[in-house]
Amino acid sequence: MNKFYLLGNLVKDPELTANKEDAKKSFARLTLALPKGNDAVDFIDATAFGKVAETIAKFFRKGDRILVEGSISTFKKDGEYPRLVLNVNGFEFCERKKENKGSEPKENQVEDDDLPF
Repeated sequence: MNKFYLLGNLVKDPELTANKEDAKKSFARLTLALPKGNDAVDFIDATAFGKVAETIAKFFRKGDRILVEGSISTFKKDGEYPRLVLNVNGFEFCERKKENKGSEPKENQVEDDDLPF
């Protein structure tokens, strides 16, 4: 059985390559950082296809945590060593990267002192 579940953070924004003629042929490339402990990290390349690819590209950004499910395959370009690639079949949303690290409220946030009650 060739099935893997990996929990990690996206190293960069997913790169979606859309096919306007056939949405099932769209794909997204992503790289996951998987902490090993002792400040060591593994980097895993993954590829998602079709609606899964489009959804990942729409909702995930660099630094976001994602749980992916898929199978492992090898990929080789001419003159290069074979690489392992995770073919993503599904995913789960996990915690998002915190974007507002400062204590200042965003423009559309309301302070408690501004409320009439």
